Parts: sequence; C-alpha cells; structure tokens
Amino acid sequence: MNFTTVSDCVNSTYGNKYEHDMAMLTEMLHPHHTYVPWITLNGVMSQFSLSLFPGFIRLCLFDISDD
Repeated sequence: MNFTTVSDCVNSTYGNKYEHDMAMLTEMLHPHHTYVPWITLNGVMSQFSLSLFPGFIRLCLFDISDD
C-alpha cells in the first residue's frame, strides 16, 4: 500500500468519520478502557491481545510499500 493513499484517507472526510465511528465503539467498551493502547481481540481486552500489539504496529509501520 502506498503511503500517500493512507495519508489521503487519514486527512479526508471519510477518515474523520471512520475515526469518529471507532471512538464511539471505544466508548461502548466494557470494561471501559483506562489507558492507550487498549487492544481487544474478538471484543475482549487481555494481556495476550496487548502482547500482540508491538508486532502488529511494526507490520503497519514498516510493511507499507509502493505497490
């Protein structure tokens, strides 16, 4: 995925609406999140899902190519 495509989405009306939708879903979490990142897997927050975050974020940050 091309970085410009991601950047354009983030800075678009659609990106803003998507971020708002995710914020609304975050507000509905039970238990409520108490820190960031609050990672859920299948709707459940656990230390296991939190342990997956560093690898996931590395993929997101370093696997963006110009395909």
